[in-house]
Amino acid sequence: GANSKLSLIANIDYVSKLTYQRSAESANAVKVIYAKSGRPTAAIVRGAGAVIDHTSYWIPTKSIEEAAYLNATINSAVLEVAVAPLMSKGQFGARDMHKHLWRLPIPEYDEGISLHREIAEAGKAAAECAAQFVADLRIERESEGKGFTVTIARRELRSWLSESEEGQRVEELVGRLLE
Repeated sequence: GANSKLSLIANIDYVSKLTYQRSAESANAVKVIYAKSGRPTAAIVRGAGAVIDHTSYWIPTKSIEEAAYLNATINSAVLEVAVAPLMSKGQFGARDMHKHLWRLPIPEYDEGISLHREIAEAGKAAAECAAQFVADLRIERESEGKGFTVTIARRELRSWLSESEEGQRVEELVGRLLE
């Protein structure tokens, strides 16, 4: 604001969050990014190409397996149901995730725990199938002369995941994790 003693650059790089994202350590990390608000939605980001802004949180991980474990867990309907009572409510229901999901009993990834490895593998399988589903959906909609937006992709993908063998496997495993 007008009374801020910070320069524009200092405001943009507040507490060095942007500098850290661009550092060699962070640029080489596999990160999980998730939205602050709306339904729990996460993605895996690799490399230095992405800059994550204030509307999202990000978690550097030690391995692709840890990233797959967190990604599958955050994207699960099981987690969404568990975190909803902790979130503020808006006109369309629970909406502000912020860091509330970390109030849930989500253990740190441990490759020595078979359930953690199973969630990571199921998450990878679901992500691969989901990517193909979205690619096919885009082709189908464009060939029919219909639009293809992020909103359409998210809606159709969530529906497909809830019905697919891969999505159901993630839900079953994350359900065991959060018991």
